[in-house]
Amino acid sequence: MRNAARKKSFQPFSALAIDNRFGRYGPEETHPTRAVQVNRDKAMDGLAELYRKLPPTKLYPLLKNHGYSAAEVERFSLAIELFRAESDFRDKAGHFLSALINTGKDADYVVHTAHMDAPINFLGTYNTKKILVKGNAGDHLGDHMQCGEIIVDGRSHVRGKNHHRRRCWNSLRQRVPRPLGLQPTRS
Repeated sequence: MRNAARKKSFQPFSALAIDNRFGRYGPEETHPTRAVQVNRDKAMDGLAELYRKLPPTKLYPLLKNHGYSAAEVERFSLAIELFRAESDFRDKAGHFLSALINTGKDADYVVHTAHMDAPINFLGTYNTKKILVKGNAGDHLGDHMQCGEIIVDGRSHVRGKNHHRRRCWNSLRQRVPRPLGLQPTRS
């Protein structure tokens, strides 16, 4: 008898009751995103000109004579989004940044991709140096990598034709933030 009375008293929420609960919330305002501003100098203008004119296959012979520094490559990784309207931007940008790093004079490089709409493909192609990617990395990360190190501080897609992956697997790492309860303690 009790069960029968309990079944009759239960009534599911109506759509009107739910609408009344969320009716006080309105649509959110949209805010325009700020464009990345990079101070231009001779090195940045030269890199932009190379990026516009040359296909990725002809970059290595020209870049070997320049040897751009890690700071210049880092600044150009922020400014490269200005070319996102070009066809094959994601692939060309990855090949270009990889060529800059491989022919550069420093050992450690930082590439910023967090400000981009879509991740860059082919980052770290033929890599022999240490690269920290601050943001997401696209497909073919570290293709044909020759035992450098790539650390992605974001998400990455590790797939492609990396013939050296077995030998260098530990050099492709992804930083994953730990939940607060799992932080290591220091004594």
